[in-house]
Amino acid sequence: MTPFRLHGLLGHVPAILLLTVFLSGTLASVSPELDWLLNPAIRVPANGPVVPWQTVLDVVQSAHPGARVTDIALPANGFS
Repeated sequence: MTPFRLHGLLGHVPAILLLTVFLSGTLASVSPELDWLLNPAIRVPANGPVVPWQTVLDVVQSAHPGARVTDIALPANGFS
């Protein structure tokens, strides 16, 4: 067996490892979009009611009275 062929065969092991890492990283980065796509129950209709942030904060605080809310972030598409 030539060194070139041995090098090619031994390269399959790290290639499979890297493929696994890259595919799992890709799935992890698009998992929210996949969840939205595959689970209609988590989708919010575009013409649904607008809930004020204070109402959201009140619901969270009533559900978790010992918790301290330090931040509320807007979605990437800028809903208010």
